[in-house]
Amino acid sequence: MRALLAAGLALAALTAVAAEIAPEARRSGHDFASPEIRAMQDDETANPGMLWVLQGESLWARKAGAAANSCQDCHGDAGASMKGVAARYPAFDAVLARAAREGLSHQQFLHLLLADQAAQRRERSIARRIGEARFRDPKPLPAFDWEFNRAAIDRTQIEELATGAFIRRRDNLVLVGQSGVGKSFLIEAIGLSACALGLSVRLLLGCPQMPEL
Repeated sequence: MRALLAAGLALAALTAVAAEIAPEARRSGHDFASPEIRAMQDDETANPGMLWVLQGESLWARKAGAAANSCQDCHGDAGASMKGVAARYPAFDAVLARAAREGLSHQQFLHLLLADQAAQRRERSIARRIGEARFRDPKPLPAFDWEFNRAAIDRTQIEELATGAFIRRRDNLVLVGQSGVGKSFLIEAIGLSACALGLSVRLLLGCPQMPEL
């Protein structure tokens, strides 16, 4: 952990120096290399860095773990699902500008940089789980009209269900009531909350899907 922190602080120090160089004045190491080195880097068959690219392609499709899943099983073709990921890494210029403007310490800069990346990753993960859930018309619980059926629906109980505690306890949930009281809305809202909590959800409708349960 200390080694990771030290490496992070070193990165913060180096990027803080880079922040003093105007973006249009920054140059890649490729610009300062000899013609021979540049030619080697531009040739995928001669660039030794391509060995790691090929290894990454192999690892992407390699199955591992108790479930015997690979990255490819969930994310598909890397050329499509990971397109543009590398282009996001230089986006910390905005964080550098803020650090310089607010006089942030190296630790504060590092936290800001990592927190932003973690938040983006979490949002993508939630969006993926919501897509996999196959909701019909998902709406968040705060959008529910509690006054519509105040007598029939216990708001405190529903909000407790949305915490996902019953799922972690492995309890079953059955909502029973006449048509039009808001059962479908609440079920999807609870499922939406579960997705945000990092849980996998699947909406199944009707009897034909019962064998999948």
